[in-house]
Amino acid sequence: MVSKTKIYGLVDSRSSEVFYVGKTKKDINRRLQEHLEDWEGTSPKQRYIKEVNESGKGSIDIVLLEKDIDSDKRAFTREIFWIELFSMSGAKLTNAAIEYKGTYFLADNHVDGKTTFELETEEDTEEKLTKLLHTPNAGVNSRVDLTVKPTNENIIVKTKRPDIGVQYFCFEECETITLVTPKKCDFVIEPNQVRNDNRERGKKLNYHMPLTMEEVSLVNEKFDEGTQMDELVEFFQRPESTLRSILRDKLKQQKL
Repeated sequence: MVSKTKIYGLVDSRSSEVFYVGKTKKDINRRLQEHLEDWEGTSPKQRYIKEVNESGKGSIDIVLLEKDIDSDKRAFTREIFWIELFSMSGAKLTNAAIEYKGTYFLADNHVDGKTTFELETEEDTEEKLTKLLHTPNAGVNSRVDLTVKPTNENIIVKTKRPDIGVQYFCFEECETITLVTPKKCDFVIEPNQVRNDNRERGKKLNYHMPLTMEEVSLVNEKFDEGTQMDELVEFFQRPESTLRSILRDKLKQQKL
């Protein structure tokens, strides 16, 4: 029997956050043990595991993200998918490279000493978001339901929200939360920590925050009411390119 590949995440029990995404054909508990036994190195992942071990306050756990992947090429693309999904949701991953048939692909901005897989430009974000919003099930496992409502248990609010002097959109305040991202988004996110990090980096507060259908609907509603693009940018705290991706069809109609 041919072993199928699984995608997994390593979780810091202190924060319940995924800090590394990997793939394996082994039993995931065995793979976890291998990670725990291989921490005396200099890679970002190894340094992270060492820090957790030496803190004496937590442990490293493993979570199965996806299973039954029957080709190396598919496993490679799905690993990239999960890495980008977590990164766009604010996770600080320690992945420095991805392996495919013996070749290692270095993360673009790891060259600069950073260890997160962030999209390099707002144009990249716009292209990926456009495909996700305007192409049914683009890049997503066909078994995934894009309209699933995750529980609010996945959201932690313990950090003070950044004050910028005006009211702005916060997805976690919506009565329902319907992610535009796939069903298996069972990770934990602390939105205000992401917003504070974005503020320090000079980004819009909701940059790379999970996108919800509630936000998409509200963007369209405000646009239909005549709200200008610069006002939308300030209220939703998103890059203009992201909002233009959401409003692509309506903006095209305006030019006709």
